[in-house]
Amino acid sequence: MLAARELASGHDHRIAQSYLTIHRNRKLRHAIEVRHESFVNPQFIRLLRRYHAALVVSDSTEHWPCIEDVTADFVYLRLHGTESKYAGAYSDPALQRWARRRVFCYFDSDTKTQAPFDAQRLIEIVARAGSSTAADEATR
Repeated sequence: MLAARELASGHDHRIAQSYLTIHRNRKLRHAIEVRHESFVNPQFIRLLRRYHAALVVSDSTEHWPCIEDVTADFVYLRLHGTESKYAGAYSDPALQRWARRRVFCYFDSDTKTQAPFDAQRLIEIVARAGSSTAADEATR
């Protein structure tokens, strides 16, 4: 960790100071994203559940696995696009399937043409589903 901090401090004055304050009232969450088929197995899913770590649902047109097992009390989504990598809008039904869960979602679109609109629609869908806590977190 010291080597990483030293490297970072040489690049930007804002990073020169450490941010190591631990917020004891804030729950620390972990999410694991996989890109290899070897992780598609029940033992890995059980391990994540045992430690309450979320499996990142990484939706993409690429050829890495999209595993949708819910392994924690929250879901972390990385939505890369529906038409090609980093392009394409998500339909309301595709977003609604996550509305009743505590969802942290990253719309990963380099073109920025659809991601902001998809994010706003997901916030609205979550709010309509009655999950005000999740909707509040989504706007932070």
